[in-house]
Amino acid sequence: MVESIKQQIDVLVKLQDIELEGSKLKIDLDKISERIGMLDSELKEFENKMKEAESRIHPLQKAYRLYESDVEINQATLRKSHEKLASVKNNKEYQSILKEIDDMKNKNSQIEDKMIECLNTMDEVEHTVKRMRKEYSSLSEKNKIEKEDIYIRLDQGKQKLDDIYREWETVSKTVEPELMKQYLQLKEQIKGGVMAPVKNSVCDGCHMNIPAQMYNELQRFDSLKYCPFCRRIIYWKN
Repeated sequence: MVESIKQQIDVLVKLQDIELEGSKLKIDLDKISERIGMLDSELKEFENKMKEAESRIHPLQKAYRLYESDVEINQATLRKSHEKLASVKNNKEYQSILKEIDDMKNKNSQIEDKMIECLNTMDEVEHTVKRMRKEYSSLSEKNKIEKEDIYIRLDQGKQKLDDIYREWETVSKTVEPELMKQYLQLKEQIKGGVMAPVKNSVCDGCHMNIPAQMYNELQRFDSLKYCPFCRRIIYWKN
């Protein structure tokens, strides 16, 4: 009977170790899966920034075309003003037309300055977009390679997890049904493991000192013992 209790405790401890291994693996797999989301989010964020930069090009091109149109209209007005000079009757009218011509030239000069500024800005934006497209392509390829590696690790991890579940099923069948029922009930009630070793009269589950008599009885393995404080199944470990 002593050997039977000890064997059952050893099996339950093994079950708990298997569960712990499975839990750690699930946490690792969740983190790996989260990394896929992070990679997608990172790429999407960069893509949005690139599209934002690209969206600046069209308004600049439109503004440049409008400036060009204004210059052409002004040039046509200038030509007409020059034609007028040939038919003026007096100096006052002549001076007036000359002023119109100067004003129009100044206006065109200002527009041309804006056109140059617009072209410079377009060059900068197009250079930025070109650089970002190259970076995006590089980042996309890098993420693709990393995700392929992640999927391999996920598949391997899931296979290992399936092996752990199968091992748990196999080991659990060697536990007496009533004891297995108690174990599963305690699992629902207690966080942090059902089985707790006792070292130097201290329960490793709740870190409380158990009664001296119970500690002595534990070492005999004649029956299952429960911690009076946390209700875990306790066992002696030297």
